Amino acid sequence: MEERALYRAVLAAPHDDAPRLVYADWLDEHADRFPPVVSRGERGRAEFIRLQCELARIAPGGWRPAPGGLGAGPGSGAGPRKFAPALAQRERRLLFHHGRKWRGAFPFRSSSAPFDRGFLRPFRALRPQEFLGRIPVSGGFAFHYLPPLPADSPARRYVPEEDGPFAACPLWDVHLFASDRATDPLADRGQYSELLAEVAKSPALERVGWLKVSFFRTPVLDFLRAGNFANVETLVLNSGPFPQVLEAVAENGSFRSLRYVRFGTDRWAWAGSYPALLRYTGERH
Repeated sequence: MEERALYRAVLAAPHDDAPRLVYADWLDEHADRFPPVVSRGERGRAEFIRLQCELARIAPGGWRPAPGGLGAGPGSGAGPRKFAPALAQRERRLLFHHGRKWRGAFPFRSSSAPFDRGFLRPFRALRPQEFLGRIPVSGGFAFHYLPPLPADSPARRYVPEEDGPFAACPLWDVHLFASDRATDPLADRGQYSELLAEVAKSPALERVGWLKVSFFRTPVLDFLRAGNFANVETLVLNSGPFPQVLEAVAENGSFRSLRYVRFGTDRWAWAGSYPALLRYTGERH
């Protein structure tokens, strides 16, 4: 099989280790077609994929926000590395020798992401129009949240660019939001329903593994009922009303990978009413 077809298999089943391990075997088998320096990097990448898959099997814990909220990280923290110090040491060595080159194949805003079972797993805070690739222009400048792969990126060898920028990595962690700041021209004033309906239909939604939803005036119930959330492991609801948001999640059979449901910290906003807030917190007068 060609490399691009193997990578498509990883994209199609991002929680399954088997396609990743098959891809790693292919890298080993075909490394000799490259110059020696590149060949060592490809074999190192194959070993790295196998090693991280093994570490994930030792202590699977889903995927949760990293401390400080500045990205994402494995929910089990240092657990598997604590119990498998030899694997952890080899992981660090591979990253020391090859990590910079592996990361350099991806745009800057993705390259600092953590590796999840051998592949980068970026975190992005995106408004619906940004998720859909419609970049708002402010002051004459458009800020591209999901830029294309660099022109000289070796990842162009296998990433199917026709599938859009989300195809660059098997899984993404996304905070889908609109701010409530009065000074923000794109603030949530209840106008995001149509855009959320488009996001719900977007194939890119299938690339999301950790999802936080923050809308305080736009209803999100239809979005939660209609979207394809097949690969979402952790869902953070920072939108109301409670408990209807949980009922909407329960009605959507696509949440087949879901392991954790959490609520955001702005309880007054997402609860929607004082009785709903009391129902969640268990408080009484």
